[in-house]
Amino acid sequence: MINLSIVTHTLGKSMWMDKCVDSVKINLPDYGEHKIISLHQSDDFIQARWEAFQSQEFVALVDDDDEVCNNSIQICMEAFRQNPTVGIVFTDQIVIDENSNILREDHGELRYRDVARSPQTIHHLAIVRRGAISKEALDISIRAGTGIEWMIKSNAALNFGAIHVPIQGYKWRKHPGQHSDRDFKNFISVAGILRNATRSWLKKDDLIKQYLPEVT
Repeated sequence: MINLSIVTHTLGKSMWMDKCVDSVKINLPDYGEHKIISLHQSDDFIQARWEAFQSQEFVALVDDDDEVCNNSIQICMEAFRQNPTVGIVFTDQIVIDENSNILREDHGELRYRDVARSPQTIHHLAIVRRGAISKEALDISIRAGTGIEWMIKSNAALNFGAIHVPIQGYKWRKHPGQHSDRDFKNFISVAGILRNATRSWLKKDDLIKQYLPEVT
């Protein structure tokens, strides 16, 4: 029975799409599906992201220029099985360039206040439990005109708790022209609206619990 959806939105085929698809295919468990959804410039990106997170019980986004690292999906789902009430499970990530050279490795202990402060705290890979997000996340993003992923991830983490898997689970490719760069100026202009929302959800300032997979 399918209960996990990995969703990739694409505005025309990325030159790294094959790498993206192959990395998901290798790591996708038999209860998962990979949905590739073509969007047009005129499409409502916020609504498309929201609908993606409504598609299955567990959902993760993998962008068409990025890659999933070995075993990261399965390890995140095992963390969910051992912590079934949390809202989100996420890994660390590797930042790579156009030629797949490593630029930076993100890792370290994190607190819930970090989630409320920055969208970079929970980046990728992040698997969200559908039942842990509320329409408030969508409404705030529509009002701000951006920030839907941060609102969804922080809504799930701050209201239901999060698990951090301290492995490099995702390769995030930095290159000219990517959507996150084009959206940055819009994000800065409305950051106050988004942070007010995340602060209202912040209930505690504990360290985010880590799940350490067994080494075999």
